[in-house]
Amino acid sequence: MKLLNFINKESRIAKHRIIVMSIVSGLANALLIALINHAAETDFGGGVQARLFFMYLVAFCLFLYTQKFVLSQSMLAIEEALRTVRVRIADKLRHTEFSFIEQSNRNDLYSRLTQDSSLISQSILLLSSAGQAAILIVASLLYILWLSPLSFVLTIGITGTTTLIYFSHREKTRQHLQQARHKENTFFDTLNHLLDGFKELKLNRAKRDDLFADISKTSLEAEQIKVEVGNLEVTDWIMARLCFYTLLPLLVFVIPAIQGEQSDQIYKINAAILFIMGPMSLLIGAIPALNRVNIALDNFQTLEQDVDKATHRTGDKPASAWQSFSQLAFKELSFAYYDAEQRPQFSCGPISLNLKQGELLFIVGGNGSGKSTLLKLITGLYYPVSGAIYRDKDLVDDSNYASYRELFSTIFTDFHLFNRLYGLANVDENKISYWLKRMQLDEKTSYSPEGYFTNTNLSTGQKKRLAFIAAILEDKPILIFDELAADQDPDFRAYFYETILPELTQQGKTVIAVTHDDPYFHCADRVLKMDNGLLGLYHAN
Repeated sequence: MKLLNFINKESRIAKHRIIVMSIVSGLANALLIALINHAAETDFGGGVQARLFFMYLVAFCLFLYTQKFVLSQSMLAIEEALRTVRVRIADKLRHTEFSFIEQSNRNDLYSRLTQDSSLISQSILLLSSAGQAAILIVASLLYILWLSPLSFVLTIGITGTTTLIYFSHREKTRQHLQQARHKENTFFDTLNHLLDGFKELKLNRAKRDDLFADISKTSLEAEQIKVEVGNLEVTDWIMARLCFYTLLPLLVFVIPAIQGEQSDQIYKINAAILFIMGPMSLLIGAIPALNRVNIALDNFQTLEQDVDKATHRTGDKPASAWQSFSQLAFKELSFAYYDAEQRPQFSCGPISLNLKQGELLFIVGGNGSGKSTLLKLITGLYYPVSGAIYRDKDLVDDSNYASYRELFSTIFTDFHLFNRLYGLANVDENKISYWLKRMQLDEKTSYSPEGYFTNTNLSTGQKKRLAFIAAILEDKPILIFDELAADQDPDFRAYFYETILPELTQQGKTVIAVTHDDPYFHCADRVLKMDNGLLGLYHAN
C-alpha cells in the first residue's frame, strides 16, 4: 500500500509498534466476539460467568488502549511524514532552476503542497481504523473457519467476488479522480483571472460574462466527473451490502441443509458475520478515501521528480560567493524560447557586451524586443544556448554559476516585495531609516524590532522604492533596475536619475537600468538598445 510505504519511508516513528498494536487491537476485538458467544451458551451462575466477564473487561480495556495508541501514533507518523516531504520539496524548489518556476502551474503546485497534504492528513484516522477493521475481519474469518470450514469457504467466495468487482472499477475511478483534479486546477486558474483582472472586468460586461461562462462550464465539467466517481463508489457500496445480505440467508438456510449444522453453531457463525458487518462497512467506506490518498501521494512523488529534474544542472550553493569584479565579458550569448513541440518562438542574440565596475548602463527597446531576456541572461537566471560569460579571467560555467549570481541585486518588472530583509544577518536600522526618508517612505512604513516592514500595502511606485531599499542594503556590486522609475512622479524620477544613480556608481556599484526616460539618457555612461533580440548602440532620432 502506497500510504504504508510513504509513512515507512518518511517518518521516524516506530512503525513496527503501530503494526503490532493494530494486530493486538484487531485480535482483542475478535476475542470480544468469542467471549460473547461463549458466554451466551454457558449457564448463568457460578465462577465461570465471573471469569468470562473479567476476561471480557480485560479484552475490552486492551482494545481501547491499543485503539488509542494506533490512532494517535498513526496521526503523528503521517504528520511527520508530510512535514518531512513538504520541507524537502520546498528545499529543492529553492535550489531549482528559474525556468522550472517560470513554467510551473502555480495552482497545481499549491494544490499538491497544501490540498493534497491536507487530504492525506484528514484521512489518516479513517484509514487507520480501516486497517484495524481489516485485522478484525481476518480474525473473525479464522473464527468462522474454526466453527465451520464450509461457511468459511462460502464467506470467502462471496466477499472475494465483491472485491474483484471493486478492483475492476479501481483504474477507472483513479482516472476520473485525476480528471476531476485537473478541472479543479482549471477552475482556480479561471478564478484567479476574476480576482486579478477585476478592474478590467468591472469595466467590460461582455468580458465579465464570458469569463463567468468559462467558470460555470469548468465547474459543471468537474461536477459531472465527480458524480461519475460517486456513482462508481455507490456501486461498490451496494455490492458490499448485497454481499452480506446474500451471505446471511445462505448461512442460515443453505449450510444447515447441506451440512446439518447445529443451531448453536449457526448462531455463532451469524453472530460473527453480523459483528464484522460494521468493520466491513468501515473498510468499504475507506476505499474512496484511500483512492484519493493514493492520487495525492502520486502527485507528491511526481512533483518531487519534476523538481529533481530541474535542479541537477548546477549547484545552488556557491563554494564562495563572488563579492567583486573588475569586468564582466559576455561573448556571443544566445538564447531561445521553445513551444511544446520544441520549435523556437523567439531568439535572443548573439550578444556581446563588456561591463566595468562603477559603470552606469541604460538599456532601451520596445516591448518584446528581448530586454527582460537579456537581463536574465546577464544575471545567470537563464543559461545561454551558446556563447560564454567571463568574470574577469574566470569562465562562468556550471561549477560557479551560483557564485556568479551572487554579484547581482535586481528589481525586475514583476518583482516580489518581501516584508522582511531575508539574507541580512545584521541589519543597521539607522541605515534603513536613512533610506526610508530618502525614498520618501518614512511616513508610509517602518522597520519593526521584530524584523519586518510594518506596511507593504503600498502603491506600485512605493513598492518599487521599498524594493530598491532592500536591494541597496544587500550591498551587491551590480544593481539591475527594470523600469524602476516608470511609476514614479516627475520630481522623484529626476532625483533618481540625477542624484541616486550617480551616487551608487561613485561608490563603485555597476548599475544597469532598463528605461524609456529619454530626458535622462545623458546621465548614463552608455545607452544600448535591444531590437528583435539583438543588442546595439542607441542612436537618438
